[in-house]
Amino acid sequence: MKRARAVFYDRSFQFFSSFVLTKRQIRSLHQRFQVIAPGNRAAVIRRCMNCAYLLWGLEGAALILLFRCYPSIFGAACGILAVYVLSGEVVSRMSQSAQIRLLEEFDMFLSDVRHYYYNYRMVEEAVYDAALQAGDMIKPQAERILKVLGAENVTEELSKYQDEVGNRFLRMFLALCVTVLEYGDKEVDGQLLYLSNIKYLKQEIAVELLKRKELKYRFSGLTWIAVLPVFFLPAVEGWAVSNLPSLGSFYRGAPGILISAVIYFLTWIIYIMLNHLKEREPVSVKSRAIWKHLLKIRWIAGPVESFRRRNYGRCKMLTELLRQVGDMRSIQEFLLARFTAAGTASLLCILIFAGIHEEEKDQAYRIEEGIDLIVSAVNQTQRQKMEEGLPGLLNRYIGSGAAGEEIEEEIRRQGILTNELLAGEYASEILRRIEAYENAFFRWYEFIFAAAVGLCVYAGMYGLLLYRRRIIRMDMEDEVVSFQSILLMLMHMDRMNIPAIFEMMENFAVIFKIPIQKCMNNYNFGDTKALQELKEECGFEPMRRLADQFLLCDKIGIVQAFDEISVERANFREQRKLDNEMNLSKKTAIGKLISYVPMALTIGGYLIIPFVRESLTQLLQYAGEMNAM
Repeated sequence: MKRARAVFYDRSFQFFSSFVLTKRQIRSLHQRFQVIAPGNRAAVIRRCMNCAYLLWGLEGAALILLFRCYPSIFGAACGILAVYVLSGEVVSRMSQSAQIRLLEEFDMFLSDVRHYYYNYRMVEEAVYDAALQAGDMIKPQAERILKVLGAENVTEELSKYQDEVGNRFLRMFLALCVTVLEYGDKEVDGQLLYLSNIKYLKQEIAVELLKRKELKYRFSGLTWIAVLPVFFLPAVEGWAVSNLPSLGSFYRGAPGILISAVIYFLTWIIYIMLNHLKEREPVSVKSRAIWKHLLKIRWIAGPVESFRRRNYGRCKMLTELLRQVGDMRSIQEFLLARFTAAGTASLLCILIFAGIHEEEKDQAYRIEEGIDLIVSAVNQTQRQKMEEGLPGLLNRYIGSGAAGEEIEEEIRRQGILTNELLAGEYASEILRRIEAYENAFFRWYEFIFAAAVGLCVYAGMYGLLLYRRRIIRMDMEDEVVSFQSILLMLMHMDRMNIPAIFEMMENFAVIFKIPIQKCMNNYNFGDTKALQELKEECGFEPMRRLADQFLLCDKIGIVQAFDEISVERANFREQRKLDNEMNLSKKTAIGKLISYVPMALTIGGYLIIPFVRESLTQLLQYAGEMNAM
């Protein structure tokens, strides 16, 4: 049974990961769950496909429900939003819970390793005994680590493990074990180096666990507060129109459509911002095949390249910014994506305005609303004549420039109304509708507004890079702490040298990987110059201090050069704890503020203000009619 299930999952994964409509989602899920169960292909595929089937079921149910309740363009747009939010939230919650559980089990596993290492003073035996009582999620990783430690070529297996496993704590632990196997353990300041480093690793895991749990707790529910109001807009409209029928002209007219569009797109933006605020994984944008394909077209690639050359200095800064935030796109691909997004946003605005103007024209012919409220003194027979005569009168006088008196005379001639006061009111209503119809065309400021929206999107993509660079600063701190852990492991080892340290650091580097690789390549041609270039290229101050300490190694030795790392690490950890608390409080405040914006717009701008405005308008109208009588 288990074998058949495994075959089913494997075949499902192979099919859906190559199917056009699902391959992107499947690969994204696979990448997420690979962090949770690194190296365990069967477990990753099983989790990936279970999550995919759950998502497709929920998304299908949501689409059917929305189309049945709101069979319209707005319903389709809400369906797209529902699918996006459901997939993101389900995957995020499953991933967060699994990663928290993995870290908790790993923390217990490290405690057991420390305990057994005290007894045996041998790494493999300590890891083996700890693996026997490890939790379900960490047990496969412990067994994988044991295979690496028992391999004939440990260095090669370590390199494979580093490539496959993304969890920096697992990678750090294995590197620590391999280092002790290769160089041996020694006592420093009355403590075994292996046990001291495990203690440091447990401290880092505790900080990470606290951070993840705090983020999960503080942002719980905010996503749904931000997203749900847009799905209730049709219900709000229905309730308002049932209580005040004349509001139908507002909701089906330009103001209602525009407010609905604003709330909808604002919901998208706020949801994406909330994801950036609460996401703990480093953001990496891969190069897309579509941009590469488009750039092969000469009439597309030519203007992009021309723009790059005319703005060489700015594009050079953008290239560096893309590298800093882990964006794998080339500058040409990023520029094309910027232009495409800006053009799409402007075109979307124009289409929305076109839809609004068409709705305004249709509303002029709509006879079910407005007549009995403006001309409240008519009976049912008169109302029927007014409704039947309205389309013909509009067709006759639209674009004719006729005055109210002429329309009033025609109303009397046709026998629609004979009362002078009622005929005048009806003529005024027809004139209002004619004016609304004739004014339903594009105006110059609408094109300017669409262009401004495109420029905002164009600038916003650059702003998003700056925002991501600010977020990635926390990942820089984590990476420097990893480097410090490596140095604490290696600095006291006999026969240790700087190239070996850099090789180990390069295995763990993500943000600083390229500068470290350049330094390694240039080190043999001039160590001082290579280290100086590393220092200049790394703008992060803690990393620059590490480069300064490497420069001192030739003069005073490795142990003396990095002697202050343990003190700096303790201070750095306390500072990070304080920064984490401040950042969490700031993120929570921003998240709570922006998540209530759609609800405030829905209640205030879509319900209360139109309701009060229309009520006051009718009150003043009734008062005027009473005075006229």
